[in-house]
Amino acid sequence: MEFVPGVGLKCPYCGHVAGVPRNEDQIIEESSFEEYLKSPRTARGYGADGARQVVCTSCGAAGRLGRDAVSTRCAYCGSPVVVEDGFDDGIVRPEAVVPFQVTQAQALDRFQAWIASLWFAPNELKRLKETDRVAGVYRPYWTFDAATHSFYHGERGDHYWVTEHTTTTEHVDGQTRTVSKSRQARKTRWTSVSGQVSHFFDDLLIAAGRPLGWDTRYNLGGLRPYDPGFLAGWQAERYTLPPERAWPAAKKIVDEEIDGLVREEIGGDEQRVHSVRTGYSAVKFKHILLPLYVAGYFYAGKAYRFQVNGQSGEVKGERPYSFWKIFFLVVGILAALGLVALVVAARG
Repeated sequence: MEFVPGVGLKCPYCGHVAGVPRNEDQIIEESSFEEYLKSPRTARGYGADGARQVVCTSCGAAGRLGRDAVSTRCAYCGSPVVVEDGFDDGIVRPEAVVPFQVTQAQALDRFQAWIASLWFAPNELKRLKETDRVAGVYRPYWTFDAATHSFYHGERGDHYWVTEHTTTTEHVDGQTRTVSKSRQARKTRWTSVSGQVSHFFDDLLIAAGRPLGWDTRYNLGGLRPYDPGFLAGWQAERYTLPPERAWPAAKKIVDEEIDGLVREEIGGDEQRVHSVRTGYSAVKFKHILLPLYVAGYFYAGKAYRFQVNGQSGEVKGERPYSFWKIFFLVVGILAALGLVALVVAARG
């Protein structure tokens, strides 16, 4: 059985459909980050099935293979991967997944439409139909929740206007005269302020796998409780960034948002934030898998990459330019400018 977007679990041989995996009684739970840091590393795994870690020697992406599998190809670059010894007995189990909503054929259609919308794209590229190079992979992410309470100290700047007078001496026709002028000048009155703000951050999303060239957005309202059926027939990437190393990235997002909240709290026309001390409580996290199509193609002997969001269909990637299209455009512009010059000269 394989999971087919929009269909469910389907047998690729007889066509039997078993429906979409449903866990009506299961809820998506988040774990205490504090308890996680205290727990032994070997007690956090889902390696009971004997899955082994595989690492691509070309690009460094990590994944998992079942006990009976001996090799596969990298979802990112298509290179063979090397099976490393050992079990995944220290891996945090996925808690939720956003199932693929876009099929492989739809992903390729989105790519074709994206290419067709680009200026100066080679015509040959618009006819690309290498579906075997478009691979769907579930990518690992962490989400963090945290309640924050911040104490700040800074200054509030309020603008006001004053009239400034100036006197200048002018010499006109051998006579000297004094000229007075006035203008409105903006000043800023700074007042020392301090206070505190509280905020709850929900589902801060941090990528936990191989870095990609382009960010893409997901609607986490589509999360479903994890079920192996969603992964049937698809590749799933193992995370390489553990929660304790992902937390600083989440805190950076928190710090940036708290800075905005502090400035809003200070008010005025300008703000100076001298210090912010933030305390965290009820920090929780979960491991989730999000769908993405990744692919590469060759044009004129050069490799290009692109990706398609498996939930929304958003396309981002690299593209080549058609030399001849740009060349003829430049020639056309120069010819038009030359024609205009001839017409102007003839009229002159």
